[in-house]
Amino acid sequence: MQKPEFGLDWLLSPSDPAVFLAEYWEKRPFTLFRNDESYFGSVLSLADMDQILSSHDLHYPTVQMVKNSAPIPPPRFASPRELKGVPLGEVVDPVKLLAEYQQGATIIMDNVHRRWAPLARLCAGIERFLSHPTQTNVYLTPPGAQGFTAHYDTHDVFILQTVGSKHWRLYGSPVQLPLPSSPYPYPGPDAGKPSADFVLHAGDVLYIPRGHIHDALTSDSVSLHVTLGIKVYTWADLFMEALGALCKRDVRFRRSLPLGFAADPTAFDRIRAEAISLMQALSTSGLPIAEIAEHVAERFVMSRPPLLEGQLTSLARARQLTPQSRIRKRAWMWRLTSHGMGDETVQLVYHGKSLSFPRHLEPTLRYILAADEFEVTSLPGTLSEWDKIDLVQRLLHEGVLMDVD
Repeated sequence: MQKPEFGLDWLLSPSDPAVFLAEYWEKRPFTLFRNDESYFGSVLSLADMDQILSSHDLHYPTVQMVKNSAPIPPPRFASPRELKGVPLGEVVDPVKLLAEYQQGATIIMDNVHRRWAPLARLCAGIERFLSHPTQTNVYLTPPGAQGFTAHYDTHDVFILQTVGSKHWRLYGSPVQLPLPSSPYPYPGPDAGKPSADFVLHAGDVLYIPRGHIHDALTSDSVSLHVTLGIKVYTWADLFMEALGALCKRDVRFRRSLPLGFAADPTAFDRIRAEAISLMQALSTSGLPIAEIAEHVAERFVMSRPPLLEGQLTSLARARQLTPQSRIRKRAWMWRLTSHGMGDETVQLVYHGKSLSFPRHLEPTLRYILAADEFEVTSLPGTLSEWDKIDLVQRLLHEGVLMDVD
């Protein structure tokens, strides 16, 4: 059965993603009250959480607990464990965990997309649209439990209320778009009066740009929400990459500051003059910024985790392919490039792999990457039926494609 396709348009429906990006992204919070409690049921339900907690080996600090904004000590819900004499770390005890939960503690699970396929597909869909790394954390709060203290994050977040409700308050933004090196100070200053005060119900969405202070308060019902964190690449990241490349080329950037500058007041005039000279050198260096950005993009694509649902079945059926077999592209990030490999080959780059193909296959590969589903025989180009089957079999084995059946 075809899995649901998740992406920014699905997340924000019926709102227009173009309007959201123009008016809200990195600017101001956005709320969507959907009045549809079932909307996120295919992403994560209370029954799904039961399955994760009861059938997965979970570890601290991947799983944490808080109560009244204070962390629960790990020994109260996790214990050291070994397997054949090899330490496994602090493994969560579901009985202890649920006992703390019933006493009012919130369960926090980090990077749930690494163990729950619908959230992995959601992250992949968002990443294909935004080209920024995405992760998910899950918060399960019992009725009447204390929420989180006011703070801001150094990454953008979407809050997906999947079960129950949660009371939120939004405040101002003391730091516009803070970098990870500027986290919220604890204990923080008084946040003042909230600029918005509302309750998210199941199916609702909240977007909070990095730097905007917010808190989540006590709820009268069980609350399960997913925090979708967008850890963006910034212009600062790109320029630091460029500066690193220039430092390898120009020895002036690698020289020390004037000796004894800390005790010599006149040294700072020399530092200023030299810094101006170096900045001029940076602006006229002719650095290949587009190529550096391409390296960043390739590193991003290579770092994305695979989505391999159904791979064993596809491998088992790969030898049974016919020209009429229907094939589906897997939903993750790809790049087709000839960067650095000459004119005779193209490389398909994805989740830690780089596959090389003859240049004449580029139109066929682009067709495959643009299609959601296709029949083997429909592949364009001059390939014979057997060559088409052979190419699809290779891509099935490599996890690029999957058998629809």
